[in-house]
This record gives sequence, C-alpha cells and structure tokens, in this order.
Amino acid sequence: MNTKSLVLGLFGAGAALVLAGCEAQVGDGYRGEVLLSLQGSVVLNGQSAADQVPVLAFLRSSGFALLDAHVEGEFPSRFRMEIFEAPPESALLDPTTGTATGFLTVVPKDHPKEIPGVAASGLGSCNPDETICTNHLDICSTTGICMQRDLTCNQEECPVVGDTEIPPDELASGARFSGYGEAGDTHSLTVEVVCDAAQLCHRVFRKCGPPNAYTPLAEFGHQQTCDVVSESGDARIKLYESVLQSAVGYDIVYAPAAVATSVYGPIPAGYSLFRTVEPDSDQAWIDSLDCKFDRLLDATDTTTCPPGVHKELVSPDEELTLRLGYRNDPSH
Repeated sequence: MNTKSLVLGLFGAGAALVLAGCEAQVGDGYRGEVLLSLQGSVVLNGQSAADQVPVLAFLRSSGFALLDAHVEGEFPSRFRMEIFEAPPESALLDPTTGTATGFLTVVPKDHPKEIPGVAASGLGSCNPDETICTNHLDICSTTGICMQRDLTCNQEECPVVGDTEIPPDELASGARFSGYGEAGDTHSLTVEVVCDAAQLCHRVFRKCGPPNAYTPLAEFGHQQTCDVVSESGDARIKLYESVLQSAVGYDIVYAPAAVATSVYGPIPAGYSLFRTVEPDSDQAWIDSLDCKFDRLLDATDTTTCPPGVHKELVSPDEELTLRLGYRNDPSH
C-alpha cells in the first residue's frame, strides 16, 4: 500500500482573519470570510502531484460530498488551502447535534462534486485452517457503476499483547466465551474472555494493526492482508475507493452553533479539527479495556475507567503531521 504523509498547520476562522492582517476585504479577489485555513506540505507516492488537489469530504446518507478549497502556493510541497463555505447541503447531519463530519483527502482535479456509496458482495473460499482465502467481489456504486476484483488473502490472529495468569486448561467444564473491543483510527484492541461456572476467567488481549485497502476493518482479533489477482470493469470505482484514504486520526467537524456534549466533547461553532487519541502504551489500553469490560458485565458506569480511545480538540495554531491512509472507522 502506498504511504502518503501530510504536514499541515491548522487555523480556525478567527486565526485566519488575524493572518489576513491588512489584506483587503473587498474587491475582485475577495471570496468571503475564511472559515477554515490549512497550510503545509504533502508527500505523494505513486500519484502525479500536478493532477491532485486537497478537498474536504463529508459523509452523505450514501457516499461523500466534496468541498473544494482555494489553494495557494506550490501544492504539494508548500501550500495553503482556505475554506469559505459551510459543508454542502447533502452532507449528513448528526440528528442529535446537527453537526456535519468530514475529513481531509486528496483527489484528481477533475473530480465530481459527490462520490456515490460503494458496496462489495461476492463469494469466497478458504483452506481448511482458514489462513488463506480467495474472494471474488462485485463492487458497485449506488449509481450502478461496477468493477469485479479477485483477491487472495492471508488471515492471521493479531498479536497477543497481554493475558491473565489463569490458563484455559484450568477452567472447569461448561466454560463460555465473550469479548469486547474498541478501535482507534490506527489500531484496535480486543479482549477474548473464557469463564467457567465458578467465574474463573482466562482473558487474552489482541492488538490489530492499521487497516489496509481491501480489509478496512479487522475482524475480532483477526486481520487479513490481501493481494489483487485481477480487476475488470469500470475504473471509476477506484476513484470512489481512493476517497477513503484520508488524514488518519483526524476529523473535521462543522457546527452551525456551539454544541455542549457530543462524542467529541464540546464543539465550538464553525469548523473544528479533532484528533483521535489512542492510549500511549499497550498496558494503558489493556487497563482501560479490562475495566470497561468488567463494568459492562456489572452494568455499572464505565466513565471512571482509565481513558481508552478518545477525541481531543486540536489547537488552532498547532503544526500538524498527518498521514493519508485507511481508517478503522467503518463510516470513513
């Protein structure tokens, strides 16, 4: 998979106006108030930089709505992109907060304004131990554009990063399985639990790595790595899929008015950039997941557990290093 990195500085509407300084606010070049400004550089591998532009992609009920930016400088080496508009009307709004969620991505200059939703269906078969699978997929957009793709995939268990001292062979008969997990944008952590009637339990924690192009979500404690054997059909499907390569770990949220409570925490009015934060060590993540699993079993409050994956508001003047890639978030 190609690796792309992005280095940016983020400026909200207020900071952007300060940067504007004595720039004229009227005249032929005036586009309106700058609602969001990003500046920095992009490193692209395997793409022609001359044909690419940065955009904001917002979720729709199916697919994405793209919002173009005014770009100055020498994209992708040094550039500044400014947003003068609220998200498109077709952007999906959170029914509770009224906010629209998007992300930064890079697309060809002649891109459409809307990217239809894409879904895959097909048949597959695996060897007896289910470590190697072959899949034939029909990948179609909601507008009827389709591509066929054959894949060979290697499936393996994600590495164990922790377990309990009670081995599974010491559990009494009648043991039952349960589990719990949570995903950041770059990794996911799961706990597999086997308990007997005496409530002696064996717990295994597995950490899965970043998703890839053809398996954007790791299944519970397992991950696939796939290679394309053949492709045919309408190549526009690959453009639709490419939008999913976005600034990993960051969401752009637009709120018409300030929001006091959300999955992101408080959201100021206008555009905001939020970072997904994963625990800084495997043990810290294990402690958080272990506590949350226990509280869920007891139907008690999990908010007092050590923090696991969470969101934080990015400071408007922070210099950012962003990587374009695939997310664990299935909606992205």
